Amino acid sequence: MRQGQDVTAWQAVGIVLVGDAQVETSGVVVRGVEGAGIVQDSSTAIHTNIVVSDNQGEGIRLQGTGTPPTLDIQTGTLDANGLAGILARDAGSITLGTVTVSNTVAVPVATVLGAVDVGDGLQLLSPLGPVALSDVAFTDNGRAGILLDADTDGATYSVARVSVRSQQPEAYGVVVQNGAAPGSLDEVDVETNLADRDAALDTPLGVVEPRVVPSAASLGEAGFVGEEGFVGEEGFVGEEGFVGEEGFVGGAD
Repeated sequence: MRQGQDVTAWQAVGIVLVGDAQVETSGVVVRGVEGAGIVQDSSTAIHTNIVVSDNQGEGIRLQGTGTPPTLDIQTGTLDANGLAGILARDAGSITLGTVTVSNTVAVPVATVLGAVDVGDGLQLLSPLGPVALSDVAFTDNGRAGILLDADTDGATYSVARVSVRSQQPEAYGVVVQNGAAPGSLDEVDVETNLADRDAALDTPLGVVEPRVVPSAASLGEAGFVGEEGFVGEEGFVGEEGFVGEEGFVGGAD
């Protein structure tokens, strides 16, 4: 496991984790990427002391096109990212402990509801596993601090010392839509002006649509995902690649 590395402005995505990838990081910084800082598709990540900031896309994006991805952050800062600090679609377990998600920039995006500005601290879309939030502060995010869309039977929620604050003139606190509101989310400390807007909201907010991560089968041995491609044994994410056993984020010292 590498420590204290800085990933800055790497093309359109800072780090991509797909398939059976299992990554543990400490002290990683992902900053200034033209797209998402980190994309996880059907993979597992544990981050300690992570900083994800100033990315034009989501700070961290999780989506499950196969096995639901899981995310665990213990001490982290997600600041000034676009669309969402963390966006999780069809995700497995999500654990955030001592994390600040702030200043998410509202970005115009096409949704099934039309073009809308999206800028949420945490956007949860059809979560499939437990969501545990402790000592998490959502501050000055462009739209909602927390947005839960389409709650599922497999999801459970644990909340301890979670707050939502914002000086944004049209921001919301905790928005639950297209499903029942879990009682535990009532324990989130929401600033009064935001709670009033939450109560007055009578139409769903637009959410970010799924994106396709290419598969190894479709792109071949040396393609984006392949033995020597972007995600492969010797690629960007692989045993000897940027993220791998002997790579930039991996087991070698």
